[in-house]
Amino acid sequence: KNEESDDNKITNLVFFFTTNAELQETLFNFIAYRKELGAAVTVSVLPFFLEELKTITSSEKEMIAVLKQSMVNGWKRILPVHQQNSLNNTPKTVVDEVADFYEWRGGVS
Repeated sequence: KNEESDDNKITNLVFFFTTNAELQETLFNFIAYRKELGAAVTVSVLPFFLEELKTITSSEKEMIAVLKQSMVNGWKRILPVHQQNSLNNTPKTVVDEVADFYEWRGGVS
């Protein structure tokens, strides 16, 4: 029940932050992505996260790009578009490269 309450609070925070449906969807996708990584965006952290997003850019289109860039690159952090994540510059393994290729290709046939 408590998790459901937190989900409702997160939903309300996102809806309060923006009325842009594409940005809302991208934010929910990023929140789910972070949860999958084991680095959930909690109710107490989300306001700071949204404030950081506003610090990076005030353009909703750019916010979407920032969030998508982080997910595509496997980052937990949000960074301005095209800025490298200096905290996570470990070289990719062959397994990572193959997985990236298959994901890019649309999965295994």
